[in-house]
This record gives sequence, structure tokens and C-alpha cells, in this order.
Amino acid sequence: MSPEREARDYLYDILQSIADCRLFISGMSYDQFCADRKTVNAVIRSLEIAGMRDKLIHEYFGVDLEIVRETMRNDLTPLDTAIRKSLKETE
Repeated sequence: MSPEREARDYLYDILQSIADCRLFISGMSYDQFCADRKTVNAVIRSLEIAGMRDKLIHEYFGVDLEIVRETMRNDLTPLDTAIRKSLKETE
């Protein structure tokens, strides 16, 4: 049986997913990203872990890659900062 996970474990999972997203798209243009299904799927999976799952999986006509792009640009850094602050405060 695996050990029970704590809230901190999930926060570290999110931080890792944010780092993965950044790594996956590093050096890619938006057009290159859209054309690379492996990268698109990897980023979408990482965003699901980082808390965007409901929005991504309930888009029945396909994931809007422009929303993914805007999320990557505008939302990951503040999320990363907030999680790191929360983790530091609970040490």
C-alpha cells in the first residue's frame, strides 16, 4: 500500500507540472506548438495536473490551444509563485 499523500505533495506535483510545461514548449513558436501533437498532449496533461482539468476535459469540440497558450503566458507564473509562498509559510 502506498503512503498517504498530504496537501504539500499535491502542491509539489503542481510545481513539477508547471516546470514540465515550460520545458516542453521551450524554444517553440505557437505554430510549432500547435503542429506538434506530442507536445500539445504533454502540455495539456501537465495543465490537468496543475488544476485546469475540468476546463480541458469538458471542451467536447477540442481543446482551444489559444486558451492553453494564454494560460501558459499569464497564469502559470502567478500560480507557481502562490504555491511556493504557501509551501514556505507552512515549513
